[in-house]
Order: sequence, then C-alpha cells, then structure tokens
Amino acid sequence: MGWKRQSPVTSGSFQDIPVPEGAENIPEYYEDVAVVAFRVHAPSPASLSPVLSSSGGEFSLERLTNGRMTDASELPYGPDGAWIQYEFEEPQTICGADIMQGIYDDFTARVLAQGDDLTVLEYSDDGVDFTPITTTAGKVFRIATLSFKPVTARFFRLRLADQQTALNSYFGQANRRGIGTPPANATGVMLAEFNLFSVPRVSRYIEKAGFFPAGDLYDSPSASCQG
Repeated sequence: MGWKRQSPVTSGSFQDIPVPEGAENIPEYYEDVAVVAFRVHAPSPASLSPVLSSSGGEFSLERLTNGRMTDASELPYGPDGAWIQYEFEEPQTICGADIMQGIYDDFTARVLAQGDDLTVLEYSDDGVDFTPITTTAGKVFRIATLSFKPVTARFFRLRLADQQTALNSYFGQANRRGIGTPPANATGVMLAEFNLFSVPRVSRYIEKAGFFPAGDLYDSPSASCQG
C-alpha cells in the first residue's frame, strides 16, 4: 500500500492552472479518497535519467516531469528557434508525450494553436540528423498530450519555432483592421513540461475529458503502442 504524490489543490481549469484573475470566492474542491491501483511494470523514460540539454535556460528532469503546469522556465530562442532534448544511453521506444508551454491567456493560446509546426517533436539515432514525429499544430497550445506510433531512438528533441513571429503576424493583420495590439517582444518560450511515455496514452485526453473546448477530436485518435 502506498501514497501517490500530492495532487494539485488549485481550483482552476486543469491541474494547478488557476482561474483567470478577477474571479472571487472560488472554493477548494480537493479531497482525499482511497484508491486501489495496480502498478504498471514499465519504467518511465524519465526514470532512466537521460542527459538533458537545451538551447539555453535552466531546466531539470524533475521539473519537466513533475506534472506541475505552472512550474515553468524560459527556454531562450537561438538562431534556429528554441529546442530541448533528452539523450538516452540506450535506444528507447516512445509512443506518447506531454508538452506544457507556459500559461497563456485563452485567446493567445488559440492564435498560436493555428500555427503550422510551431512545436515539433523529433527523434534521432545520432543526435545530428533529426526526423519529425508529430507537431502540436491545431491542438490547444498551452497543453499538448500527444499519442503516436512507437518510435525507437536514443535522442528525442522538442523544437519550438519563434512564436513571436506568429503572434506579430496575426496581430499585424488585426491592426490593419483597426483591432488588436501586438504583444511585447519575447526572448524565448516558457516551458513547464516535456515528458515522454513508453506506455499507451490517450491522444488529447485533456480536451476529450472536457477540460478545454475542442471541435476536432475525431481527427485525433490514440495510436496503438506495442513495443
């Protein structure tokens, strides 16, 4: 018998994401319950202590996989955007990922979700030549829960394009119609979670569970994950 780690107690849209500013008298709904669970005998990729590297910033494996959506750090942009990667000692088979890119307001998040290939998950056998696995295009941008066919490799990299360019383009068009204000220039992207999984995941389970509205969920089936 054991206890899982402390669950978020913040009242909000999901996990520890709070309600928008201005909301008052929001009750706390957390309550301990007894749960019977059976451990899945499959090691988490994070438990294998992969080497973590990035285009800049200060990150740790523990913070990127702790499930805390508000525990974010800035991943600076470089000449080719921003990137962060895991290097495993031996090839690992991965079929799912959770990606949390900071906390945006709903409008900005949906503007960014319209961008093509703003965030790409890639794999490589040598750490030099990378091949795309999937992107977050069309998904709720703040949180992407991805499911894909199993990929076996030593290197897995998350590559993030300069989101400021996408925002400036959108707001530039809006301004020509007399609405909108371009956001301030950003030096990087806030990243809270980058977690890989070797067991089956439900694609976009957060939206399918109703935490965020989405209208294209039939286009996001969960992939079979048999190693």
